[in-house]
Amino acid sequence: MLKLLHTADWHLGKKLGPYSRFEEQKDVMRELIETANREKVDAVLVAGDVFDQFSPSTEATELFYSTLKHLTDNGRRPVIVIAGNHDSPDRIQVSDPLARACGIILIGHPQTEVKSFDIEKQWEISRSIPGFLEITWGDDRPPLRILHTPFANEYRMKTYLESDDPEEQLRVVLQEHWQSLADEYKSTYARRAGRREADPDRKCSDNLFGQSSHQYTIRCAGTSTPLSEGWRERLSYRI
Repeated sequence: MLKLLHTADWHLGKKLGPYSRFEEQKDVMRELIETANREKVDAVLVAGDVFDQFSPSTEATELFYSTLKHLTDNGRRPVIVIAGNHDSPDRIQVSDPLARACGIILIGHPQTEVKSFDIEKQWEISRSIPGFLEITWGDDRPPLRILHTPFANEYRMKTYLESDDPEEQLRVVLQEHWQSLADEYKSTYARRAGRREADPDRKCSDNLFGQSSHQYTIRCAGTSTPLSEGWRERLSYRI
C-alpha cells in the first residue's frame, strides 16, 4: 500500500488587501514538509493553484521551489505538481527539466507527456503518455498510476480532446477519456498479475473534487469543466 500526501490551493503570494500573508504561508509550507516526513509518505500530489497570480512575486516563487525541494526528501520522494486556474501553465512547466533532477514533476498543460527518467535507482517514470504517467519503485511497493489534467480553459480542453462539442457534451468526452485510460491500464496490470485484486494505486490528479473509494482516495483537480456525479461512481472501483 502506498501512502500519499495530497495538497492544493497554496495561493502563494496572496495578500489580504495591503497586508502580506507571507509569514503564514511559510508556516503552512513548513507544516506540509513536517507532515510528509512524519507520515513517511511515498509521494506528494500538488493539484493546482500553487500561486495566487499568473506572475507571482520573487519571494513566492522562491518559497514554492524550496518547499518542493524539501518535500522530495533529496529525491527519494516523487512530487507531482499540476497547474491550476491561478497558475501560468508555462511558468509551472518551464523549470521541469531542472526539477526532474530533484525528483519533482511539473505539469502545466493537459497534453503534457512526462519524459521517462529515474532518480538514482530509487524510483522512475516507467510509462508515460499524454495525460498519464506511471511511477515504479526499486522495492516491493506497488506502482503509482496518475491521470493528470492541469487546468485549461475551454479552448485548450477542446484542442486537447479534439472535440468541438458544447460544454455539456465536453464533460462526457472528458469522462470517457479518463475512464478509457483507467480501464486500459487497469486491465493491463490485471493481465500481468493474473488477478484483478492486484491493481496498483491509481490517482486522478485534477482540481474538482475528492472522494474516498473502498481503500484509497481518488483526488481530482484542474479542469474548468465540472463533471457529473455519475463519473465519480464510475471511477470509484475497489483497488
